[in-house]
Amino acid sequence: MSDFRAIGGVSTTLQTLLSDRMELPFGTAVPVTIGTPPFTAKDNDPHTEDARVNLFLYRVTENGYLQNQEIPGRGASGGYGHPPLSLNLHYLVTAYGTTEVRVGLTSLFDDSTAQFVLGSAMRVLHDVPIITDNVMTLRPPSGNIVLHPSLRDEFEHVRISLEPLTLEDVSKIWTALTLRYRLSAAYVVNVVQIESRRPRRFPRPVGQPLSATVPPLPGDAPTPGPMVYVLTIQTPTITEIKVIRAGTTTEQPFAYAAINDALVLRGTSLAGPRTSVLIGDVEVPATSAEATRVVATIPDATIPGLGPIPPELRLQPGVQTVKVVVRDPLVPSSAFWSNEAAFMLVPLVNPAIVYASGPRRITINGERLIGTTPGGETMIGRASVARASYLSATPKQLVVPIPDTLPTFDVHTIVGTVLLDPIALGAGPLTLAVTIAGTTRNITANLPASIPLASAAAILANLIHDADPTNPNFTGTRVDLWVDKLVIVPGGLTNTITIAPTGGSTFAASLGLVGAPLPGEDRAFVSGELSSPPPISAIVPRLSITVSPLAPHTFTIAKPTTLAGLADDLQTKIKTGVPAAYANARVAVSGNQLLVIPGAAGTVTFSAPPGDDTTVVELQLRANFAVRVRVNGAESIDPAVVLLPQ
Repeated sequence: MSDFRAIGGVSTTLQTLLSDRMELPFGTAVPVTIGTPPFTAKDNDPHTEDARVNLFLYRVTENGYLQNQEIPGRGASGGYGHPPLSLNLHYLVTAYGTTEVRVGLTSLFDDSTAQFVLGSAMRVLHDVPIITDNVMTLRPPSGNIVLHPSLRDEFEHVRISLEPLTLEDVSKIWTALTLRYRLSAAYVVNVVQIESRRPRRFPRPVGQPLSATVPPLPGDAPTPGPMVYVLTIQTPTITEIKVIRAGTTTEQPFAYAAINDALVLRGTSLAGPRTSVLIGDVEVPATSAEATRVVATIPDATIPGLGPIPPELRLQPGVQTVKVVVRDPLVPSSAFWSNEAAFMLVPLVNPAIVYASGPRRITINGERLIGTTPGGETMIGRASVARASYLSATPKQLVVPIPDTLPTFDVHTIVGTVLLDPIALGAGPLTLAVTIAGTTRNITANLPASIPLASAAAILANLIHDADPTNPNFTGTRVDLWVDKLVIVPGGLTNTITIAPTGGSTFAASLGLVGAPLPGEDRAFVSGELSSPPPISAIVPRLSITVSPLAPHTFTIAKPTTLAGLADDLQTKIKTGVPAAYANARVAVSGNQLLVIPGAAGTVTFSAPPGDDTTVVELQLRANFAVRVRVNGAESIDPAVVLLPQ
């Protein structure tokens, strides 16, 4: 705590700071003086002046906010009065410096030097607005503490801020000094505290009741005197929040917590006779309370021992505030509230993610998985699924479809026959029937007698999308042209798809989409989305492919320069030196994904061969994908993953 030297210590500190940090535009140090701006001959008879900065403490006021505030953690336990004297110091920073300029036979005096010096001083006070024990001198002797010894190790820092004064206020100061007005800047320094020398007092009962009940019951023995209970006012202060995840004992340094996690609040004066924690609008009793540490559990729908929480008050994911509330049972109306601190309440996700097929989906269990207002999403790897697309959703369970951008096997495909350019569509109505996942839509096309081969994929894709614009199985269908053949992949990937002629139309036949598929053409594999070229970290990349029930085939690939080049290399390596069943395997690019069509009937899977467990993951052929749930901008932090494909 500072003593009577605090005021002079602030002036000396400012003098040291300016002398150490001001620029030297004139090659020498600029003196910094303390005191009333002196009367000089220049006030009556202008003449040259050396550069100088003067600090004038023209006013001292009491800080109203800290008038009755003890220094946190320094007051004697149970003691009261007298708080330190908290002061604001008001300074006038005045710069001097005049040079003589000859204009003919007339001598004029230029104040530019004073303005340069004032700008330098103001720059220093702007760059160092808070002077702590860590601010050191830079000029020789360097490494000394700028802060005066009387101000060191204090709770309140020396804070400097520019104080806006009107021209009238400044004029009054110079008029009172009976000096000529000079260009100045006003600053205020707060807070400076001077410790009181008056002794503290401690409350004690005047008359101690004979009864153990407070207040005494009507039948109790008479009280020897009035019972006076004095409650010491001491404000709790939160300085740090940590989290203990449910089921663990380690304090996590980041303020991200879920339902049933414990908040660890650190600070000063946090404990009292009865300590609770207000989280949002829900007040819960502290599970442990010490002067510097309070722990409270984030409740779900019930506060133990107090009953259920109204639904409209239950905590939702997002930024939440927390306060410590200290009460004394002997003073029923007493309550001391700490400052507000913030933490992020995140959805709680059970790491056990359940996968199911037909359609592909995952089930997520946890707490606060959706909010009370619309919005939210689930991230599977880098793929996002909006809440509107959830198959079902409650705060405790989500059923989320797996996007088509993630790796999948048993993909139902249609591979057409080789087409000529241009494609002759024939006469008659151009109609066909498309069936996806049991839903059939008849398509009628208004096209010329022939179309370019390069346009066929886009034309057919648009026809299928427009056949049922509200059905993602149709709108998500892809059509690619590969080796002069149309390759069709349905939305949902694992949904069945068929294309059949209708009404005697030859439209489907003209596009090469009739006839039985070759072995393996209707059970393809699709990778996750890749960049071009996809990054591969292994020096010698290797993969292992299995088309059940065939034996695995392991091979080495070259580091790709394009996604199409990777597809060509995979196709070549899969077909080289293996059983004949692999000889018809084909690898194409569909969008930003690899489409692997086996040369035999069976399910295609990729795995990591010995010595290379990264390539299969980097190519998104088989990997664990992180599952995260977002609600109100808060994202789950639990280590939940799902293995795909499966």
